[in-house]
Amino acid sequence: MLWQKLIICVVLCLGLSLAQSNNDNSTSCAQHFSLVGDKCVLIIDRWNSWYEADRACRALGAGLLSLQNQQQKQQLEKWLNATAPYTTEFWTSGNCLGKQGEYWWQSTGQQARYLPWASKEPLKNAGDCISLFSNTTLQGQKVDELRLKMKDCTTWAACICEQTPQKFDTRICLKPAAFESISVPSN
Repeated sequence: MLWQKLIICVVLCLGLSLAQSNNDNSTSCAQHFSLVGDKCVLIIDRWNSWYEADRACRALGAGLLSLQNQQQKQQLEKWLNATAPYTTEFWTSGNCLGKQGEYWWQSTGQQARYLPWASKEPLKNAGDCISLFSNTTLQGQKVDELRLKMKDCTTWAACICEQTPQKFDTRICLKPAAFESISVPSN
């Protein structure tokens, strides 16, 4: 009878230690998306207009890419160097479709505050949608610093879709009554 109590105690201690170590939040991306910084991203290398690219991302439960800060841009550059070194231009969700000179991220509904424009951008008559582009070096297969430029929404480019990572909280659930039946022998 003592050995049964000992086994129960060992199992309980093991369960509690696993619960303690597994009680952290983990994040995951949908199938085919990659975790880059705090976003799940996916390249659609089929060239579409901005409208078609937005629709393609939405069909995947995502939106076109938005950039919030320099850190996100650097993480994206690093990922693109490994994933798509020869693709030079991507649609973002950025646009000024509502009012000329006011830029918004379509995917988040927020006004675009971080806009790393290319030199001489934004061009007033170039279009209403924002693309992310790089001068890719073919020999080094390296994405140069990404910049934004205005483009006609009906022209074609590849796109990057983004999703918010799903968070999972892993916990072990033990039957509460199991604690009541254990008695530890005293010395």
